[in-house]
Amino acid sequence: AEELFEIPVKRIIGLTKIPDLLNNIRKESLKEMGVTNYSSYADLERILENLDYANKIFHRLKCPVIDVSQRAIEKTASIIMSIIAKNNKQ
Repeated sequence: AEELFEIPVKRIIGLTKIPDLLNNIRKESLKEMGVTNYSSYADLERILENLDYANKIFHRLKCPVIDVSQRAIEKTASIIMSIIAKNNKQ
């Protein structure tokens, strides 16, 4: 993660998601890959740790964060493009 701090912050946007939704997505991904035991990848406690770690990195970077939990990918892309445009004007 330390490599992130070498990138200009205006080029970084954090994405986050509600833990339960992320858990469901990960379980479904594992199921599609034929993995029957859900491993730590889809463990809710592990997901909470991952999100906590990500939030700490976002805070240290002081980068914008978008919650993509209830957003269509097109809306997320639009928000990202707006942030990029704003950052390029600065």
